[in-house]
Amino acid sequence: MEIIVHRAISASKENTIEGVKQNIQHGFGIEIDLRMKENVIYLAHDKIHSTEFFEDMCRILQNSQNKFALHVKEYGLVQQIIKLCKKYVLQNVFVFSTDNENLSKYMKEIEIALYVNSNPKNVKEKILWCDETQEKWFNEKTILKLHQENKKLYAMSKELIKKSTKKEIYQEWERLKNLEIDGICTEYPYELLSFLNRGKNH
Repeated sequence: MEIIVHRAISASKENTIEGVKQNIQHGFGIEIDLRMKENVIYLAHDKIHSTEFFEDMCRILQNSQNKFALHVKEYGLVQQIIKLCKKYVLQNVFVFSTDNENLSKYMKEIEIALYVNSNPKNVKEKILWCDETQEKWFNEKTILKLHQENKKLYAMSKELIKKSTKKEIYQEWERLKNLEIDGICTEYPYELLSFLNRGKNH
């Protein structure tokens, strides 16, 4: 199971180049929020003044094998993202939007993930970015069918959806692991790594 760090969080800071560096060094994948101002893409969840630039992040990610989930927060960024990903020959990158923006027209140029919060049907994308905010749809039958269609599923950890205790988060990780979800996006990558490694040496 892959571990994706939500907003590349590190030392309580989100969407920073330093967080990207640290998480990459530890072998984690990262999820980053992207916005654009004056034709420059920057790292941020909200519209703010930021000096954390996506191109600086691309320089760091050259030759990296880690997974990169790029969360598009504004319409019109994708063409610029594609240009920079090609310039720096980035691998293992996919783009998604949770605002139901239609990104499928870019599928020939970059990997596009579909945001899914209810039982998916007729999915053409190879990657699903998943949660259950609309309905409880994670079950063995559905996930097996999607895997048979060669889909990869990344689930948002419970703490990203609502305030949760560590016990509740661990219980959800257990459920996702048993369902053979391909990856989890979390704010607690070290705890998730420890959880996944439990019992491996016994």
